[in-house]
Amino acid sequence: MGQRNSIHISTIDSFLVGCRRRGVSPATIMARIDESSDILSDPQGRFPIAKVGSFLSAIALELHDETLGFLERPTAPGGLELWLYACITCHTLGEAMERWIRFWRLLHDDQQTRLTLDGEEARLSTVFVGDDTIDRSSFVTWEMFLMLRLASWLIDKPLLLDRLYFTFPAPPDLGDYTDMFPARHYFGSTENSIVFNRRFLEMPLVRNADNVPDFVASLPHLMSEQRVDLSLTAQIRRMLQEADSVDELPLSRVARQLNRSEDTVRRHLKVEGSHFSEIKESVRRDQAVYHLECLSTPINQIAYLLGFSEPSAFNRAFKRWTGQTPGDYRRQVA
Repeated sequence: MGQRNSIHISTIDSFLVGCRRRGVSPATIMARIDESSDILSDPQGRFPIAKVGSFLSAIALELHDETLGFLERPTAPGGLELWLYACITCHTLGEAMERWIRFWRLLHDDQQTRLTLDGEEARLSTVFVGDDTIDRSSFVTWEMFLMLRLASWLIDKPLLLDRLYFTFPAPPDLGDYTDMFPARHYFGSTENSIVFNRRFLEMPLVRNADNVPDFVASLPHLMSEQRVDLSLTAQIRRMLQEADSVDELPLSRVARQLNRSEDTVRRHLKVEGSHFSEIKESVRRDQAVYHLECLSTPINQIAYLLGFSEPSAFNRAFKRWTGQTPGDYRRQVA
C-alpha cells in the first residue's frame, strides 16, 4: 500500500488514548468501522487513509466527545460547529484566531492556546496543563492540521508555514508530517506551535455563516481528503527545502521542473496569495533558525550559507524576521 494511501499504525493507536482513558476498548472502535483490532499489534502496520475519517467519527460518537477524550471536559457534539460560527463573523484571520482562542478557553481549562507576534513572525502555540503522562501526539497533530486547514479555508488561500514545533519525540511516520505540513518540524520542544508570516493575520475572511455546515461536514475527512498539501506554494517550498541552497533554484529552474512557464507559476502563486520571493525568504528564514537552534554553525558562516553578502545584512534581516538578533535568538534557545 502506498505511503500516501495509509498512515503508520502508531498514529492510529495514539488516537485511541482518549478511549482508553474513558474505559472504551479499542476493539469497540475498530468494530464500528469493520476493522480487526489485530492491526494495532503490528508495529510496522499501516492503516488505510480512506478509513481515517470513519475512525475519528467512531471515536467521537462512542465518547460523545468531538475532542476524542483527550481533554478533561468533553466537547459535546456541535461544539466545533459553534466554534466556527463564533469565528466566521470576524473581518480578518487575526481577529478570527483571537476569537477562537477565547472561545476554546470557555470550553477547556486544561489546554492553553495563545497567539504571539515577534518581528514579521506570528506564532500560534498550545500547551496542556494537568496530567502530562498522556500521549497526545496524534491529537496535537490533528489539532494543528485542523487549525491550518481552517485558517486556509477562512481566507481561501494556503497559509504558508515557516516551521512547526511539537513537544513529543519524533514519530516513526515523518513522511506523513511532511505531507501534511510542508515546513521543517522540531520535536521535543517546550510547546506545540505553528509559525508563519504575520501578514496572513491581516487577510480578510472570505467565508460566511452559510459556508459553515459544509466545512463542518468535511471535518472528519480532512485527514484523508486534504491530508497532503498539494498547493503550488507547498510544492515549491518542498523543492526549495530539498535544495542545498535556495539560490540554486531560481524561478526559471523551478518552472522547468514543474513543466510550466515562469508566467504560469507566477499567476498560480498569485491566485494562492503567494509569491516566489516570499516562499524563498520563508525557506531562508527556516534554514537560519535551523542553524541557530540545532547546529553550532558560526553566525558569520550562516550569513554566507544563506546568500547574504555580509553578516551585518543577515543580522538586519533576521531581526526583521523574528524581532531578535541571531546571537540573542541562539542564546534564548540554548
